[in-house]
Amino acid sequence: MPTTTSQHLSARRILVLGAAYIVAVLGIVRTPLLQANEAPRGLVAHVATGAITTSTTWSASVVHRLAGVVRVSDGATLTIQPGARIEGSAGAALVVERSGRIQAVGTLTEPIVLGCPTGTVATRDCWGGLVIAGNAPLNGGTPDSPPARGTGASGCAQRADDALVSAYGGCVATDNSGIMRYVRVEFGVRGLQLLGVGSGTQLEYVQVHGAGSGGITMRGGTVDLRHMLVTSSGTAGMRWSGGWVGRGQHLLIQVPAEGGVGIDGTNDAAAPSALPRSAPELFNVSVLRLRDPVGSPSTTGLRLSDGSAARISNLLIAGFDIALDVDGAASCGLIGSGLLISHGIIAGTAALGDPDADGSCAEGATTEELMLVDATIERVTDAVQIQALLRAGFDAELPDFRSLGTLFISRAVAPPVNGFYTPTAYVGAGEPLTVNASNIPWHSGWTRDSIVSPVLAFGALTGIVTSPQRGAFNGARVEAGGRSAITLADGSFTLNEVQVGAAPVLVTSGPSGCTVPVTRTVTVAAGVTTNADLTATCTPITITASTLRLTYICGRTFRARNPNDAVVTVTWDVFGTTDGGTLALPSRPLAGAFSETLFETVATGTVRLFYNGVQADVKANGGSACAP
Repeated sequence: MPTTTSQHLSARRILVLGAAYIVAVLGIVRTPLLQANEAPRGLVAHVATGAITTSTTWSASVVHRLAGVVRVSDGATLTIQPGARIEGSAGAALVVERSGRIQAVGTLTEPIVLGCPTGTVATRDCWGGLVIAGNAPLNGGTPDSPPARGTGASGCAQRADDALVSAYGGCVATDNSGIMRYVRVEFGVRGLQLLGVGSGTQLEYVQVHGAGSGGITMRGGTVDLRHMLVTSSGTAGMRWSGGWVGRGQHLLIQVPAEGGVGIDGTNDAAAPSALPRSAPELFNVSVLRLRDPVGSPSTTGLRLSDGSAARISNLLIAGFDIALDVDGAASCGLIGSGLLISHGIIAGTAALGDPDADGSCAEGATTEELMLVDATIERVTDAVQIQALLRAGFDAELPDFRSLGTLFISRAVAPPVNGFYTPTAYVGAGEPLTVNASNIPWHSGWTRDSIVSPVLAFGALTGIVTSPQRGAFNGARVEAGGRSAITLADGSFTLNEVQVGAAPVLVTSGPSGCTVPVTRTVTVAAGVTTNADLTATCTPITITASTLRLTYICGRTFRARNPNDAVVTVTWDVFGTTDGGTLALPSRPLAGAFSETLFETVATGTVRLFYNGVQADVKANGGSACAP
């Protein structure tokens, strides 16, 4: 009986896997099985369009091409067979709505691949990516979720703020959006996004490679992750927000040389105390940054902000400029209780804490450093020892994340026994060779190895973030191309070393009552500074004179304080003289209680502060001399 193309392909993969076993024992890592834009010869294409509303199976006998955004909804399940290939161009994406499910179960020898069209050069952002929505709890939104999957609980928080998903979130923590195993998601703008996905969903042995805006993203939900690999993805390898409370184990994140954040976790920038609070529990996590090229931007291994909690153990962070950055008073207040990091290795980082001096933590970077200066955490600064930590974890083309030495065992803690975690008492996601010298990494034989070549041409972005209702944003976070900045009191920001090309610019945090994120796309040119002003929509707020305060400093210097989330224009005068003026008091910074504006009088005497003609405060000149 003649063999089919699929049978030939399976035989080839089995032979390659056998070779992978041999070279893995010898300490050599295999080359990729298939290039991202290759497909088995002779397979015809199936074009998928519109909505999938009845249960459907995609086989490995054809290449499935997405024509635009394809949605799985109305109780349908999309089953994808082992070895199947799904391709998308610009504007195409695969979206599993919260009323649908995906059943994508590949095998070690026949993984399922979602990527660029056959015959094209595989590059980041060639298609939209994979988005899965669910009915699990999250914070924010409106309390009017429909019955989960038609019959479940209703009336819980749901969000409708995603451009590709109609709505997500709900009441069912154990909601099941399907299963993914042995799946590669390559070169999508969004990578893999999980919106309100529940713990009944099974995700393991998944690689996200070459994603544009982030590798794996969770917005709310309770989904658990196990055996996940993120490579060459921009902005952030993994990020969460909106109250994600899932678990994770054996998470491998390799940040490309051109930069980005390894893990970026937040709760809610507009409402940091919103419940449920983002509070994942993670074990066996490796966050590695490849050797940085000349001129590459500063990078951070782990950033937690705006109310996110987390418990992370058996953590390896290596190769970053900054190991840990905690931003926002809400997250700082969780240190030692809901925010705990223990048992790990910090290697090759220039600084333990972020020296941004943002004031959101009482001691600034010192607080972050104290979190990592722990008896259970080892800091490795010797370059020779750093390179000896992993077999080839810093290799862009042939990575091998297996660890070397007993240090990875001596600094570890066993995870809890709860039916999810496997009892692996070692640091990082790669099994130590001291445990099993002939072990084969779980990703051997089917993952994509080679990293997208870094783009080393940079430009700069500058602009102002304002609201017609409240004026300039003070202390908001702006992101573009893997870079981020905090706006100054006048709303201005500058982002240096942004990669050339089309760059989505986002305001990811803002005052309460303002709609974020705000985004626009600008074109960055090499060596050129491009304007990227952004305008946000906010609900107006009522300003009263009694909220404003005036303080005498020294000499003829005074200070005005504004605790409002809006720019406030005031006038002042020196009583009994013609001396006076007008001040635009910046809004309070997001991480502070008020803004402060210093001004000097010409005359010496009692100064009065007015808002809308009403006296807000008055202070006499104390006559104290200013220190030289």
